[in-house]
Amino acid sequence: LNHDFSTIVSEHELTIKLYNDPDECIDYVTSINNKDNEKDTKIYFIVSDIIGEYLIPLIYQIEQSLIIYIYCQDRLINELKWLSRTQEYNIRGIYNNLHSLFKIIYKDIVVEQYYQQNQFLFNCWNKNETVLCQLSSENGTFMWYQIIIDLLFRLPSTHTSVGLNDLLKYCRQEYKDNQKELNKIQEFEEYYTPDKAIYWYTKDSFLYRLLNKAFRQQNIDHNDENLLIDFYRTELAQRKMPITLCTFGIYLNRMGEYLKARYYFEKLLRENGQDLDCVNMAILYHNIGQTYQSTDEYDKALEYFQKSIQFNMQSSTPSFDLLSILCNGTGLIYLESKKCEQALTYLRKSLAITLKLGDGEKSLLAATLYMNIGNCYTEMLNYTKALQSQEKALEIALSILPEIHPDIASIYEGFSTIYQHQKQYDLARDYNLKSIKIKSKYLHSKHLSLVTAYNNLGTIYGGLEEYDKSIETYEKAIDIHNYHQRPLSKLLSTLYSNVGMVYNKNLQHDKACKCFQKALEIQQAILDHDSLNIGLTYIQLGETHRFLKQNEQAIIYYEMGIKFLPRDHLSISTAYLSIGVCYLSLMNHTDGLKNLKLAYENALRTLPSDHPLIQQLQMNIQILQNK
Repeated sequence: LNHDFSTIVSEHELTIKLYNDPDECIDYVTSINNKDNEKDTKIYFIVSDIIGEYLIPLIYQIEQSLIIYIYCQDRLINELKWLSRTQEYNIRGIYNNLHSLFKIIYKDIVVEQYYQQNQFLFNCWNKNETVLCQLSSENGTFMWYQIIIDLLFRLPSTHTSVGLNDLLKYCRQEYKDNQKELNKIQEFEEYYTPDKAIYWYTKDSFLYRLLNKAFRQQNIDHNDENLLIDFYRTELAQRKMPITLCTFGIYLNRMGEYLKARYYFEKLLRENGQDLDCVNMAILYHNIGQTYQSTDEYDKALEYFQKSIQFNMQSSTPSFDLLSILCNGTGLIYLESKKCEQALTYLRKSLAITLKLGDGEKSLLAATLYMNIGNCYTEMLNYTKALQSQEKALEIALSILPEIHPDIASIYEGFSTIYQHQKQYDLARDYNLKSIKIKSKYLHSKHLSLVTAYNNLGTIYGGLEEYDKSIETYEKAIDIHNYHQRPLSKLLSTLYSNVGMVYNKNLQHDKACKCFQKALEIQQAILDHDSLNIGLTYIQLGETHRFLKQNEQAIIYYEMGIKFLPRDHLSISTAYLSIGVCYLSLMNHTDGLKNLKLAYENALRTLPSDHPLIQQLQMNIQILQNK
């Protein structure tokens, strides 16, 4: 074998089969397809152009996961007429250069193994699969994954463990006809130590396949898979090593159980705070802050992040990794609160720290920070710098991650938002759909991260005047949010407001009114009474009632909205203008003129003197005064 290919084989522990007889090759491939314990095996099928013409039509439709590569040596690719059907045959590529062939195979193997190692985390929803130990499917799968990894770390290196022996016995039975896997089981029994836990899970071996099978099927509490739970319980009982409160809190936070996570973090702070050093106190405060950030309680989150920074810097050996993460988190909170200058200050500080640490600009955190800085510039309407930052983020991320990684999807969302702000809706839609396509490969159809993606896509379809698609997409986002029975959130109120605006554009004003009422109810439940968003929703309700010719009710809503808005907000001018129009429709010219003048005065404070709205108001006021 070529040296490059030998390296691929040894590094990824691949099994090589060489055939000169096409019939023998077909027999082998179909035999794997018929073995239950090998149906998940991926076959990288390299074939010559001459034999491929006979062989590929016979095998390309088998259920076995098959990637086909054709090597055509010195012949010109365009001479191979039968290869015009490559799309039908799902051929990965045609190569006449061995180095190029091995390079693409290596990349495919890395991407596939990454996907396989993560798919149970991101793709665990299936309506035909069972619930995991009475937890929700997503949360249960994630927690059991974390518990199994935690358990692997805790496994004794001595082999007196009842649970360990049961697991090995089970694995030997599962792979009794596979000598290669039996050898790995023996190796695990002889050489396993807790510090190699992640190595053994991510290694392409019996343990990795067994756990992934259980997670994919989600029947850990049924049949033989209950061994995994018993195994875990046995070890905890024998070793008397329960999961720490901090670890358990982290599990809960990642599962979306933010209030429960906060309970355990605060319990640890109360009961053990005096025993923790400064860095661990900083980590604990950071964890509590994250739970507040996740529930949109930004003031509380900032309070805990600032405490975390203080504890970290009090240490004789502060963690600069943690400091960078804290500055990033603080920046994101300011960004969420539309305080872009403060956000940019913290994000730049985090980036400066990150560039001095470890891999510097080649780290994933650096890519994340460039992305966040790009999002900040987007909010500041500086689209040139926003694009530059997102391009830098994408360049770094692609040098580290597969092209189909969810973090790449997040960067595509950043590009989409920029183009959406610039009203380049075709480009915005394309980037958004690229992001959703990646996420859909890893995430189940009800995953929470798709809420924001569908919200943005709904707005884009609205910009394209594809209103039915827009409403359908927003409703997908609302459905996912409500499916998880999450508490009322700012995002949910935004979704209802967005649907309402599209209904208004589509002249479905009754439906729009219901959506704005829902948005207002949520905002009143979760936001301060001087909230800008409440004011804007009142104004949207005023607009909707004006469209319905319900002018008295419209005036009430407009006036309520004005009370919630800051004095120099542009929407005050448009609200006064609309109130004036309502009074004129009611034949009340005095109050109509009065409100047009108020609109004019506010516009002079907030807009340049040559703005069209100012000119329009001047003209309307003059017409009314002349009457």
